[in-house]
Order: sequence, then C-alpha cells, then structure tokens
Amino acid sequence: MLPKTLRLVSPDLHALLSHAKRISLPGFLLLYTITDVPGPRFAIWAGKKASKSAVKRNRNKRILRELLRTNTWNLPKGFAGVLVCTADSSFLSKNALKTTLATLFSRVLHQ
Repeated sequence: MLPKTLRLVSPDLHALLSHAKRISLPGFLLLYTITDVPGPRFAIWAGKKASKSAVKRNRNKRILRELLRTNTWNLPKGFAGVLVCTADSSFLSKNALKTTLATLFSRVLHQ
C-alpha cells in the first residue's frame, strides 16, 4: 500500500480527471496534472479490461505501488497522476514495468 502522502484521494481524483493531460504507452495510460499540493500523488487503476484474472491485476498493482513508493523519478512538486493498466500490461515482467514507468515519467518531465 502506498503511504498516505503518496495517495490520491477521491475529491482530488475527480478534479484531476476533468483537467488531466494524457500520455500512453503499450500497457499503460497516465492521466496527470500539476496541483498545488506538495509532493507527487498517485492512484492505480486495473480493471477487468487489463486482465480477466484478479491475480494478474493485483500483481501488477502491487508491483506498480512498490515502484512508485521507491522511485519518484524527480517528478515536479504537486504532480498528481492516475496510472491506468491496459490489456498489454498483464504480460510485462517487473523490470519491464519499471522501464515503462521510467519512460512515462521522462515524457512527463519533457512536456
């Protein structure tokens, strides 16, 4: 589980979805915005479209939470993002997930 400081709460989530920018890679869609709250905050979505197997969805979410907790990739203060897992993400290994996240966040930093 992500620490409370890194979690995106429901009221902020609704505001983010109405003003979000989008970046997609095979396996993931990142919806994000920059807010006035200090520190980066995240939510992870993995619906049945990502995988019919709850075991695979939960595995991906667990690995992604660990990667987000341990690596912030020098994200700007106030970064708020929703990481949506798509069907391609259930076949990725932990290292592939890490490189995909690094690529996503490097795109954020260069926009």
